[in-house]
Amino acid sequence: MKNIILVLGILLIASCSFAINPPAAVQKAFAQKYAKAADVKWGKESASEYEADFMLDGIKMSANFKADGTWVETETELTAAQLPAKVSSYISTNCKGWEIAETAKLERPGKGIVYETNLKSGKKKKEVTLDGEGVPVK
Repeated sequence: MKNIILVLGILLIASCSFAINPPAAVQKAFAQKYAKAADVKWGKESASEYEADFMLDGIKMSANFKADGTWVETETELTAAQLPAKVSSYISTNCKGWEIAETAKLERPGKGIVYETNLKSGKKKKEVTLDGEGVPVK
């Protein structure tokens, strides 16, 4: 039994190490939108959606595209200090006792920009998503 688990573990690790090669339409759309991207690594977000993790001007980002090349969203890592003032104000007022663990700016076509912030308090975790005016969004 231990040998079977070991073999399955090795196969899982080996399968994860192969790079995903997205369709040409996805690669073309990505190259047009992020021509200066570096260190691009592709993965699958779902059966029909591809995600590129990359660096752009020293900033860690990810972008998702449908298999036909349609852009779905872009996520840009931010520090807490880079959040808009109204977003920071909402968090400090409404999330007392919570510490910002991670935060990102999400851009989606037709939906504008939102700020997704992961908070922690001891072992508890929660996520808050706000628009640029500090208003919660779902």
